[in-house]
Amino acid sequence: MRLSPSFLYVLTLLAGSLSAQGFAHNRIEFSNWWLENREDRFPNFGSGNGSGDGLFKVLPAELLERDGNHLVSGYRIALSIDDGYAGSFPASIKIPGLQLHRTSARSIGGKTYETIDMATTVGPKFDPIPISLPKDDSWIVEVRFDAKARDPKLRRLLSVPALVNGRRAGLALLVLATPGDKQGAANPGVVLQSSYQERHVSPGRESYSGSYDASRAMISMFGQTGQPSASGELYAGLFFANPTLQIYGDCAGGVLKDPKMFETHLGPGAYATDMGSRRNPAFFGFYAQAEQFDPQGKAPTHSIFPFIVSTSSAGPTSILQLGAARMRVNLGELTVAAAFIEAGLFGKIDRYAAKGAVGFDEDQLGGYATPRITVPANVSLKGKVLWLQGLITKGLTPIDTTNVVRFSFN
Repeated sequence: MRLSPSFLYVLTLLAGSLSAQGFAHNRIEFSNWWLENREDRFPNFGSGNGSGDGLFKVLPAELLERDGNHLVSGYRIALSIDDGYAGSFPASIKIPGLQLHRTSARSIGGKTYETIDMATTVGPKFDPIPISLPKDDSWIVEVRFDAKARDPKLRRLLSVPALVNGRRAGLALLVLATPGDKQGAANPGVVLQSSYQERHVSPGRESYSGSYDASRAMISMFGQTGQPSASGELYAGLFFANPTLQIYGDCAGGVLKDPKMFETHLGPGAYATDMGSRRNPAFFGFYAQAEQFDPQGKAPTHSIFPFIVSTSSAGPTSILQLGAARMRVNLGELTVAAAFIEAGLFGKIDRYAAKGAVGFDEDQLGGYATPRITVPANVSLKGKVLWLQGLITKGLTPIDTTNVVRFSFN
C-alpha cells in the first residue's frame, strides 16, 4: 500500500473557486483509496509502446443512469515512474492522454465482462500533458476542465448521453500509452497504479480494468493470464458537473480498520454485496458530491436524500418530474420504494467531514455522506435489488438529482 498524503501530487488545470464560468467537479472513482504495491505497465512497454495501446477502467452502466446527459468536467488517474529507471529526479514526463469509450458486454476467456467498446469513442482524445515529477512514488493526477484553460479541449464540459437507445450505458476510460515510451534504466517510463484489495461479488463483474494492445486489436482483462491481478482495479475516475452518488461499504474490500482513516470503501464490491447472507453484520452507506450547491464552507443551503427508485432487476423505466428535478423511476414500484423510506432505512445525507465515513480526502467541497448503516445477517435479503438516486432539495423544493446506482444483496 504505497499512497500517503505527503506523496499526493495533484495537477489541477485552472480549477479555482467556483464562479459563474467555473465548473463543478463531482467525482465518481469506483475504487478504494489505498494503492496496490505494484506497477501496471502498458501492453508493449517492454519493447516500446505502440500507437493506440492503453490501459482502461470501466464505469459500469449500473452506476451511471440518469435523466438527460452526463456533463463530464475532468478525469483523475494514478501513475508512477517504472522501477527500472535508474536516472535522477526531478524527471520530465507526460501525463498520458485519454479517450473515453462506451462499454459493451463481451465474453473473454470464457467469462462475460462489461468491457471497453473500441468501436465507439465518446468526445475528443485528450492530449498528453508534460510535467516534472520530483521523485518516484505514487501520484494522483487530476485534470479538471475549466472555461479559462489554455487547451481548448478542456474549456467546455463534455456532454454524454446517459441512455443509449433508451438503455443505460457505461463508460470506459482508455489511458493511452505514449508511443515509443519503453522500459529502460535511462528512461523515466510512465506506468499506472491500481487501488488496493477490490472485491468482486456477483452480480458484479470479476474485473472492470484491462489492457488494449492496438497492434493485435486485443482486449484483455485484469485477472487473466499475463495480466495484473483483479485484486486491484486501475485507479481512474471521472469528474462530473452533475451531482454524483456512490455507495461505500465493507464488502468493497480495502483496509477495513485503516489506522490513518484514508479508506473510502468505494470499490465495485460495495454495489453487489454478500452481506445479506453473511454470518456477521456488515455496513454500507452513501456518498454524494454536489459542488455547485456548496456555499464555500458556510452553512449548508441544500440537502441530499437517497431514494429507492426501483426494486426489480430491470431498474428504472420512467421519468418522475419533481419541480426542477427529474428522477428515473419504476412507477409500478413506487409504493414498495416508499415503504423502504418510511421504515427509516435512509435519511438525509449529512455534510461530509474529513476522515469521516468514507475516509480522508483533501477536496471534499460539496461532499455529503451518511453514517455507516449496519445490516444484520439475513438470508432473506439474498437476491434483493435496489436502485437508488439522490434527490437534492433547497428547503422542501426539489432542485436536482444524482446518477442512479444499483445495489444488490447476494
